[in-house]
Amino acid sequence: MESVYSPPCGIAFLTECQMDRGRRLVKAEAPEPEKVPVAAERFREVLRLDPGHREAAWERQLAELYLDGYAACQEANWHKAVASLGAVDDQRANYLGDITLSLLYDALINSGDRYAEEGDRLRACEQYRRAAGLPVENNAWALYRILDRCGCPPTPTATFTPSVEPVRGLVVNAYYVPRAPGPLGQGRDIWFSFSVTNTTNETISYIALGTWVQETGQFQKIWTYSQVGPGYTLIDRDHVNIIQPGTYNLWLGIHYSDGSQELLSGPIRVVVE
Repeated sequence: MESVYSPPCGIAFLTECQMDRGRRLVKAEAPEPEKVPVAAERFREVLRLDPGHREAAWERQLAELYLDGYAACQEANWHKAVASLGAVDDQRANYLGDITLSLLYDALINSGDRYAEEGDRLRACEQYRRAAGLPVENNAWALYRILDRCGCPPTPTATFTPSVEPVRGLVVNAYYVPRAPGPLGQGRDIWFSFSVTNTTNETISYIALGTWVQETGQFQKIWTYSQVGPGYTLIDRDHVNIIQPGTYNLWLGIHYSDGSQELLSGPIRVVVE
């Protein structure tokens, strides 16, 4: 029989005590960032006692990434701050309550400013868009940068004729925008999902497939330069960001490989505030 290692009872008790102390520091209702180094040491101590403790390894990594990100902010090393704090946010969105989120938002804005100063408007726009999509209380600075400083639209644009008359054999089983019509937050992720079936015996090739915002021309391409085989059902989801308040109509659109375009489903009305 294969044996599974487990720490001695005394060590197990000590590791759980240390884990509990570390957890309380980083998961408190009113977390104190200055205590994160203490929490990180608690998790390191657990790993010294029990090197195979997965939760301790994960918590230590989060704590160390946060500390690296915080130090990078203090040093105005904004690109590094985005990398470290973004990794924390990806793994645990509520790390230290909204403290990490707020730091990440500031780091993204400043990182975008650095790229803009260097003439790299593409990366600047990417950082501003990421900041605008974070669930912070006020994302006005990110929206201002996108509109007035970055000078680039949040998504590629396209032109369709708003009429739905499928002629190529693609049948839309579902096209859905959760929480529509809203109101939805400006600059926030507006998720959409769809299911499309090729009802023909031929492969349908296309350049792009995604959601088109009629009022702005934005075209969020979820699939590009691909095809739908005979009888195949394509199911996927993505999001689009609208940075100006207003009422908008969302459509599921496709650009075929021969250059023609078609609106497959819609409109779905959303209100952005």
